[in-house]
Amino acid sequence: MNTYADFVAEKLKPAETIHDELTTSKVDLLHAVVGLSGESGECLDLVKKHAFNNKPLDNHKLIEEMGDCEFYLAALRNALGVSRQDVINGNVAKLSKRYKSTYTDAEAIARGDER
Repeated sequence: MNTYADFVAEKLKPAETIHDELTTSKVDLLHAVVGLSGESGECLDLVKKHAFNNKPLDNHKLIEEMGDCEFYLAALRNALGVSRQDVINGNVAKLSKRYKSTYTDAEAIARGDER
């Protein structure tokens, strides 16, 4: 290995291979999660500036960005063929297993739903 850049180039999956293996369903999933990541990053930036720079929170803009997150969540659910209620039910089941009654730090650390 000459440099770390050479090492990375050797280990990285070639773009041509990724391109050849892409399907429309993979592209739909990727589009949804990339969009969600970008929009959630915009939400994060608004709150970060409010918390750390004492900038007034722009509720209108935050709600707008939350709507964009909802859009990409819907796209992700569509790509997976699940409903919003399916996702909510799964989350309720997971958190009910993790927390026997209410939130506790100990149960959050133990993550009993992952055993």
